Parts: sequence; C-alpha cells; structure tokens
Amino acid sequence: NPGYAGRTELPDNLKALFRPICMMIPDYALIAEIMFYSEGFSDARTLAQKMVQLYKLSSEQLSKQDHYDFGMRAVKSVLVLAGALKREFQDEDENMLLIRAMRDTNIPKFLREDAALFRAIIQDLYPGMAITEHTNATLTNQLKASAEGQGLQATEILMEKALQLYDTVKVRHGLMLVGATLSGKTETMNVLEDALTTLGHTKDKARKVPVELASPLYAHVSQHRLNPKAVTGDELYGVVNATTREWSDGVLSSIARNLVSRNASGEDVTGRHWVVFDGPVDAVWIENMNTVLDDNKMLCLVNGERLKIPETVTFCFEVEDLRVASPATVSRCGMVYFEPIGDQVWLPLFTSLNASMGESAPEGLWQPEVLQAAVEELIRPFEANTHIHMGEWIPTVMPQLVRSMMLLLQGLVLGMSTADDEPVEAELPHHQVDEEDPDEEVMEPVRIEVVTDVERDLPPTPADPNGLFRQLTAFAFVWAFGGNGDNKGRSRFDETLGAAVRQFCPSLPEGSLFAYSVHRRSGCWVPWEYRVPAFIYNPYASLPDMIVPTPESTATRTVLLTLLRQHHHILLTGMSGTGKSVTLRSMMFDDLDTEDPSSPWDTFPVVFSARTTATHLMQSLNNKLRKHPSKTKNTLHIGPSANKRVVLVMDDINMPQPEQYGAS
Repeated sequence: NPGYAGRTELPDNLKALFRPICMMIPDYALIAEIMFYSEGFSDARTLAQKMVQLYKLSSEQLSKQDHYDFGMRAVKSVLVLAGALKREFQDEDENMLLIRAMRDTNIPKFLREDAALFRAIIQDLYPGMAITEHTNATLTNQLKASAEGQGLQATEILMEKALQLYDTVKVRHGLMLVGATLSGKTETMNVLEDALTTLGHTKDKARKVPVELASPLYAHVSQHRLNPKAVTGDELYGVVNATTREWSDGVLSSIARNLVSRNASGEDVTGRHWVVFDGPVDAVWIENMNTVLDDNKMLCLVNGERLKIPETVTFCFEVEDLRVASPATVSRCGMVYFEPIGDQVWLPLFTSLNASMGESAPEGLWQPEVLQAAVEELIRPFEANTHIHMGEWIPTVMPQLVRSMMLLLQGLVLGMSTADDEPVEAELPHHQVDEEDPDEEVMEPVRIEVVTDVERDLPPTPADPNGLFRQLTAFAFVWAFGGNGDNKGRSRFDETLGAAVRQFCPSLPEGSLFAYSVHRRSGCWVPWEYRVPAFIYNPYASLPDMIVPTPESTATRTVLLTLLRQHHHILLTGMSGTGKSVTLRSMMFDDLDTEDPSSPWDTFPVVFSARTTATHLMQSLNNKLRKHPSKTKNTLHIGPSANKRVVLVMDDINMPQPEQYGAS
C-alpha cells in the first residue's frame, strides 16, 4: 500500500514488474444479511440495512478519533455478538438483540459526547422502541467484591469500564485500553481478572454448573505483562544468529511458545491467559502482530516458524493514544476508551489512599476529616483555576498530583522525626599534620553561618497538637501540586491559591507559600532559612567538593528525604546548572551515609548520554547489583546486599536519542 504507515515503498524497478489492482468496497448490507440468516435471524434484510445505516451515520456524524473504526471487521464483531445473543435468548425480539450487540461493541470505545450521539442515532433508527438495559448481576456483584478486596473504590465508572472490557473480551481476542496515564486502565483489568478467576473457581467447585456461571470466560485468568518499547524488535520476537544460524526466542515468542505447549499438553486447557502489552503502539513492532490479531491467530516468526495461538489467549494493549498506529491495527482490535471526567478518577484514588494510610498510621496521627476538608478547600480550587494555566517542567495529571500529595504527607507524618526540624551541624574536619614536614602551617577549617537573621527562639511544644496535621497537609499540598512549577508557575500558584491555603491553615505567615516549612517540635511555620546549616570551609578540600547550603537547596533536600525514606521513586527536574546532581550527591553522602559500610543505604549513579540504550542500563544494573535466588523456578532477582536498600541515581535521563516515534 503506497504511503501506508508501517509499510515500505517498493523500488521502481521492482514496482514495474507488478500490475496494480484496486480493491472494491464490499457490499456491507449483503454480507450482513447473509450472516444474519446463517445465525438464525428471520428478518435479516431489515436488520442488515439498519445496521449498515447506523455505521454510515456514525462515521459521518461522530468525531474523528484515532481509535474509531467502522469498517468490515467492526461490522463482523457486531454480527458475531448478535448471533451469540440469538442463540442465548431465542424468544427475544430480534431488533432488541441487534441493538444490544451494536451498543455493547461500540459504546466502550466512544467519548462521552459521541456515546450520547450514538444512542440518539439508534433511537432514531428504532423510533418508539423502549430500549432496555441488560445487566449481568453475577459479574457486577463479584466486580464490586473484587474492587473492595483490592482496596479500591467500587465506583460507577470502574464498574462500567470493567463490564465494557468483559463485553469486548467476549467478541475480540485482541483489544486495546486507550486512555491517559492514571485513568484506571491497569486497575480495571486487574479487577476484572480477579472477578473472572473467582467466578471460575466457584464454577469448578459446583457439582452442577449454574446457568449464570456457564460462560467460558469464567475461569482462572493469568496475566503476562511486558513493555514492547523496552526491548528491540529482535528481543521481542526473536532473532536468528547471523553466524551460527541458531534461533533465540524473544520475550513475546517465548511467552507464546510456553502457552502453546501448555495447551497442547493438556496442562492448562480451560484457564484464560491475557498477554498485556503495557507501552506505546507504533506502526513498526505492531505490524508483526497482524496475523496474531486476525481470526487465524497465527504468530509468524523470522525463522519460518508459525505458532497457532490457543483460543484461550487474549492480547491486550494498554496505550495512551493511537496517533501513529496504522488503520490495519486499529480495525483488528476492540477498543475500550478511558476518559477522565472531573473527579471520577482522582477522588476514588484519594479516598483509597486516605483509608489505607489511615490504617497503617499509629492511632491519632492520621486525621481523615482534615484531608476531606483539604479536598474541598484546596484540591478542587486548584483543579478549577491553576492546573491548566500553571507552567510545569513536566506535564502532570490530577491523579498523579493527588497521589504525590498523599505520599509526601505520609512521609511527613510517619517517616520524619522532630530531629529533622533543626539544622544538621556538620563536624569540623581534622587535618592530619605531615610527619615529614612538622613545621607545616596548619590551616583550621572554619564554620560560616550562611543565614544569621532568623528567629530561633521557638516554643518547646506545639500550641495546638491537633493543628499540626493540618499544617503538614497544607505543606504537602503546596509542594506536591506546586513543586513542579517553574518560577512563573509558582508565582501564579501563590496568587491564585495563597488565600485558599491560608484559609485552610490560618497560622501560615504572609509571603510565598514555598518559603516556609513546618517546625513540628514547636508547631510553628519557620522560613527555610531556619533549617540552613552552617557552611564548613575546609581549606584542604577541592572547590567542587565544597557545597554552600542555601534555603532553596535545603527545601529540595527536605522534600527528597521525606519521600526517599518512605522508599518512593522521585523525578527531580530543572534547568541545567541549578544544582540537581550536586544536591543529590550531597544528600547521599551527608544524610544517608552511603559511604559508610554499616549504613542501611547504598547508592550508585548511572549517567545517561545520547547513545544510552536499554541494554546499557540493564548491563549497569547487572554489574552493580547482586543476584538473589527466587521462589519461582528458573528465576533470579537482582538487588543490593542483604539488609540494604539501594538508591539508583539516574542523571540526565532526557539525553538518550528518541526513536522514530518519540520513545527513548
């Protein structure tokens, strides 16, 4: 296909040997009519005409999205589902069965506005018909129980997307979950997996299978998750050694071979398997999956081998968008679109974190009612006024910011002691006198106070112990929601939300919200200058090793340490030359004592360059970390030495050369 994404143009001398042939668009109505008759429908011609008209109107009136497809494969999926419904509900009205099939296969992929328009088009095609909603009570109840068992909120949107995913799995063996980061794709899949597995175990234990558990999808589900962009094409599908002609399986071919052998041996005939590709889809690596996503489900490898994938295997793709995917790929997969609307994603996340952190915190330290007040007084005003307009170093989404706030607050409440309120006084280094030159002039190190005009006479105890949690909540909100902003963004944050933060926490002084920290021993807000330690001038140290502490570096180190001591991952951003690497190196040596063999912390740096690849990073990890045996057969874990925790400092992660479709 000339100009087709993911395909190569033929050279002119080869193209001259072929005669081009143009394929005609098939008659959808005739094909649908024949399939309706074969599925047992009596009024097949009328049903076919209405279905084709629905798809024609949808392609014209609905918005243009990369994941929409109204071609022959989409029509066929409707016909297959309609036939299954006809066999299950033989006495029900045929029009209603077709409406259910069209709705169940199309609504999951639509945006909210398009879904409403699609329902209106169906209503126009069937005027006066009362369209009833069909509910699967057994699966719905189990989905709620599975969500609660995993510490999630069984919200309406989660139940809706889980049921839509189930409906898509019924008619497609290849499906894509499309949506922004933290929109609930993975959790929805995990909840549905747990629900289907539980119902499958219930069915296996029953002497006589109930009608409501007759679905073959109610079985044990296993996920095989991989990131296709973290490896090369040869590492994904396998490669033939150019010298020895030996074949080496890739990640996907190894998974497929294992599933095929287990199914052929009868070891796992009824269990379901979901191969999950958690990474971007482009027009290169996904093209090799076309034969797998077709009805024949055949994985063709470079060595000429063809693996017939069992019917119990489903291929799932978790992607943010399909901007660079080819139409051939989109048409082969069922789509479930996750659209973050208002607080439907971040509010359940907040509720779950609030409950789980409250259970793990000592009694009396965690105050859920204060956090509920923070939602109304701080988070909602931020979402309404600032998030779209505040300049950020790294683009963020609301669930990510809410999670950052809760993790930072947890670290402030549980992981830090009042000793961290005071400046860390470094010991004066002692210079050893050279025995060969005893008359050498010895220059003593000097302690220099960087900040002198700070009030240090603070109360011994907080005036309001219950108000301390409110102060820490305000501090966590400011640094989680505003810490990613640039200078203009932080100024806008102060202007827009300064009044709201001070209304939530009246004890906060006037000035920039980022200029103060909470002194827990006294319950007072103190400027960052209070925490700045003295600078030790060592005349025998090299200049690059002498770091002058500032209020800005002290604030950064405090936030980093709070998160690091709770074992959370951190992304430190900023312009070149702002001291990111120096701050991290100083924190590792001074605060975590990584150079001390007896310290529970260890660290090693990895510096990225334009030529760094995933293989280089993997080799660095293998060289620096130790291999530990695992309980899983033929599996090794890598990690630090026993009783240690390693901090991997990756510098200049923006340096690796992006590939053709933007991935690093």
